[in-house]
Amino acid sequence: MNSKIRKAGTVYLVGAGPGHPGLITRMGYDLLQRCDAVAYDALIPLELVSSLPERVERHYVGRRAGRHSMPQSEKNRLLVDLALRGLNVVRLKGGDTAFFGGTAEEAECLAAAGVRVVVVPGVTAASAVAAASGLPLTDRRGASWVFFATGHGSSAEPTPVPWQEISGLRGGTIVIYMGLANLEEIVKQMLAGGCAAGTPCMIVQGASTGAQRIETSTLIDIVEDCRRKQLKPPALVVVGQVVQHRAYACKPPMPLAGKRILVTCCPQETEAVCAVLRDRGAEPLPYPTYLFEECDDAEGWTRFSSIASSGGWCAFSSAPEVDAFTRALMHHGFDLRSLGKFIIAALGPGVEGELLRIGIRADVAFPFLPQKLALRDLHRGGDSTPANLILISEGMQIDRSEWAEVIELKLRCAKPAAWEPHWTQEVLDNPPDIILFRNPAAVAGFVEILEQETAYSLVVRSNVVVTDEVTAASARRCNLPFVVDTEFLQSLSGGPNCVA
Repeated sequence: MNSKIRKAGTVYLVGAGPGHPGLITRMGYDLLQRCDAVAYDALIPLELVSSLPERVERHYVGRRAGRHSMPQSEKNRLLVDLALRGLNVVRLKGGDTAFFGGTAEEAECLAAAGVRVVVVPGVTAASAVAAASGLPLTDRRGASWVFFATGHGSSAEPTPVPWQEISGLRGGTIVIYMGLANLEEIVKQMLAGGCAAGTPCMIVQGASTGAQRIETSTLIDIVEDCRRKQLKPPALVVVGQVVQHRAYACKPPMPLAGKRILVTCCPQETEAVCAVLRDRGAEPLPYPTYLFEECDDAEGWTRFSSIASSGGWCAFSSAPEVDAFTRALMHHGFDLRSLGKFIIAALGPGVEGELLRIGIRADVAFPFLPQKLALRDLHRGGDSTPANLILISEGMQIDRSEWAEVIELKLRCAKPAAWEPHWTQEVLDNPPDIILFRNPAAVAGFVEILEQETAYSLVVRSNVVVTDEVTAASARRCNLPFVVDTEFLQSLSGGPNCVA
């Protein structure tokens, strides 16, 4: 055998789950972190893709509102070509691979080409809709079966399901995937099949996301209700008596409910920042505008050596900085014992957990990043005697007069990211409610990616929020109108002086 022949990679057909990124299985998530390439659909949580390492090839093969990015035959060919290059590929699909996703066609094509295929199931949209809306899909009081159907078939057969026959059955629940486009015809056939006009119905748009909407209706009124309330895909329709048994969950109102927020931070921070926003009801749009490369601050480490024996404070403001600090610490001949006389502060989402991962327990932890780092806030009202400060952060504001000596270790250098073409089109076609800039690198990358004129045209259709004066100054230089939205920042932090 010729040793130069490259071994084919494996293609993993992975269900990403519906809407919320936490609904992907552990197996699917782990494969995604280790893959060489990903081919992903439109309706997957973008955090799963935008936070991947730069080395991972990304191929968008999704569709929106009937606009296919490529025919199924080309998707099949792409997967084969990637695998034959020796790459391990994750084919990331919304929901579960077994439901209406073309999995069988792709698996058959790959197997015919001699490519190993592994199918990884996911949470299907029907389960997510039931959980998110408090709906039992079955109920011993009158729903002993569930029927899953697609409301969207091929162009030759737009409604391939025998709706008249199905609607004549009693004692069950019908769940219609992709049903809005042909809903009028589906309802017409169901009524003709004997389904009662007053049969309870429920429509759930964007289940388990910040854009989730739940509307109830009856079979006779559902088409008009969808039009009047302007419901849009992705949405599922549930028909049956179980709708009457829906448990209305009691939960406090979310401060950012329904807000679509463009998250511009670097990929390494995307998941942590998006988690904060989702916890407050928002739907994050994670489009990183910059990347970080590690750099060597020789002068900073020399100064660190001079005060290591004196101690003081050491403050970390992001999880990726913890990892970069650890590597640089070892590179310059130190180890974690060098921090023995320092009080450790974890500032920002995910930082405390990342410190614990490397064996450091933070003395002070804030889940959000202060707009201005003050010694009195770190001490929480205790001793405010000036001390040394090792600051591992990009551009955090401090009052140097509070500190004996300040060493700002520069561990990473920013460079603009590159957006995929469909990202730009999506954000221009559907401007977010809020564009969030957390540092000057995010502003600079945003303008470079979109160019000044396009960036400005998007900004004026959204509400731009900056988190501190350093970022505000960068926005001014780029002629981008913005606000420091105190109410928005408080909704993230639960306090007046913190941001995510």
